[in-house]
Amino acid sequence: MSSIFDIPSEFKIGPYKCDKYLINGDLRKWEGKTSDVFSSISTKNKEGKISPTFLGSVPDIDSNVALEAAEAAHNAYDRGKGVWPTMKVSQRIKCMEVFVEKINQNQQETPKTVIEQKDSKVEIAEELKNKPKSRIVLGRSKKSSMISINSSFKSEKEKTEEKEVDISSLRSNDFTETQLLKFWKELIVFVKEQGKSNLGITLVVHPVKLLANYLVELPLSNTAQQEMIAEEKYMILEFLRNKLENDKLEITTKIIKGENNNIPYTNKDKFKKMLEENPHLETLRIKLGLDPDY
Repeated sequence: MSSIFDIPSEFKIGPYKCDKYLINGDLRKWEGKTSDVFSSISTKNKEGKISPTFLGSVPDIDSNVALEAAEAAHNAYDRGKGVWPTMKVSQRIKCMEVFVEKINQNQQETPKTVIEQKDSKVEIAEELKNKPKSRIVLGRSKKSSMISINSSFKSEKEKTEEKEVDISSLRSNDFTETQLLKFWKELIVFVKEQGKSNLGITLVVHPVKLLANYLVELPLSNTAQQEMIAEEKYMILEFLRNKLENDKLEITTKIIKGENNNIPYTNKDKFKKMLEENPHLETLRIKLGLDPDY
């Protein structure tokens, strides 16, 4: 079996200590406990013993940090109303391309090891020895060696500066309410094909209205429907914006007051309604082992 000492010096990678973690766009220093990481490939150590190869260590994140990360992700999504979930697919792809480019640039700027052979000894010198450590930050509007999702909208001439999204590049094709209703029907078919029958029912209960500035108003019967629409808002917006070729289209919901909110929408609600008319269905459900949720 090969030993790690058989690897030529210029190709050898020493154990890497990761002492940073990313939360809410900030790359932070970790001062707590760490966990060792070993490769599944075993090698011989100095004593000739075979053991898993030690690769390095990573932060052993505690529950408080984990909860902070979860909260940051929750706030970023914002029930489907955040910048990222409401962004077009092409814009998100551009963001990731720029992000990867910045990651590569950042890696090239970090201290490199230079191997030099001198008097039969290997001297390792660090380039950029006194260079301050760079920070990786997402979604910030500062100028520095930071990585920002917003940088996906930068021009080639101004890669070092943050810029806002050029709204002139957004599609703004005019459309009528008739055209909206046509594609709304296609949307209902689409969501049902995705297995989201409850969403399809919610979208068909009340007709949508086209308001000023490409704002689509969707009347709803209750807050449960409102939460469902909020969760699926990105998918709805992406479908309609592409069909109508208008990136300025937005959706707002409105709960109709005084309406009977006891209309069954989910399978479970429908089953309860049927039980009110025929209680014997419960006995049949138990015998067959059926679940009204499916």
